[in-house]
Amino acid sequence: MLPLRRRLIPELQLLQSAEDEKAVFAYAMRETYRRTGYWLVYLIGIVTTIGLRMCLEDRGDFAWWLREFLLVVGFGGMPVFCLFAFSRRIRVFVRKELLARGIPVCQACGYALRGLVLARCPECCEPFPEEWLLMAGADPCPSGSRALQDEK
Repeated sequence: MLPLRRRLIPELQLLQSAEDEKAVFAYAMRETYRRTGYWLVYLIGIVTTIGLRMCLEDRGDFAWWLREFLLVVGFGGMPVFCLFAFSRRIRVFVRKELLARGIPVCQACGYALRGLVLARCPECCEPFPEEWLLMAGADPCPSGSRALQDEK
C-alpha cells in the first residue's frame, strides 16, 4: 500500500529514490507552512476541539467518550485534515521542485512531460516552455514538423 503522501501527491512517484521523495516532500511542506495559513487552520481546529470538549464537561458522565473522542480527533486528526486541505498547495511546491531537479512536469496538472514532441501538455492543453522538452531528452522540433514549419 502506498504511503499517504504518495497517494495525495502522485508526482512524488517520478523521483528515483525514497530519500529524494522525502526531501522533496519536506521542502514542499516547509514552503506550505511558510507561505500559507496552514498553522492558522491547525490552530483554529485545535482551539475549536478544546472548546467543544470544555462545553461537554458540564454534560455529566454520558458524554465522557465523546470528550475523549474529540481530544483524539482534534490533536491526531487535525494534521491529517490540514494535509488533505492543503494538498493542492503542497503539490504546487512539489512540481516546482521537480522542475528544479530536471524532471519536467506540467505545472497546471502534474502530467509528466517526458517523451513529448510538442510544447503543450496533452492532459490539460497548457503550453509550457520548449526548454522543458530538452530537459526531458526530446527533440523540440522533430524532422516532420520542421518540414511543415519551413513550408509556412
